[in-house]
Amino acid sequence: MDGQPPLTLLPGGFACQSPNGDFKFYCPVTTSNILSIILSIVLSLIPRLFSSSQKSRAVPRPASARRSMTCAAAQLLSDLLHK
Repeated sequence: MDGQPPLTLLPGGFACQSPNGDFKFYCPVTTSNILSIILSIVLSLIPRLFSSSQKSRAVPRPASARRSMTCAAAQLLSDLLHK
């Protein structure tokens, strides 16, 4: 089909045209799948890039503070379960 963008020339697309040529429909299935995979990879890498930069700037809490928060959370959960 003439007038298609170059990425849609991959095999695996559906092309339909009306008998008189007034209506043309093209669904590039292969191109859509490739773009979906690429976008999934890119979008899954973005949070990892930002989280690694934030972790390096964060000030670590002392172990005693982490334990007290864990104990407080465990106590709260215990209180909720025993009500």
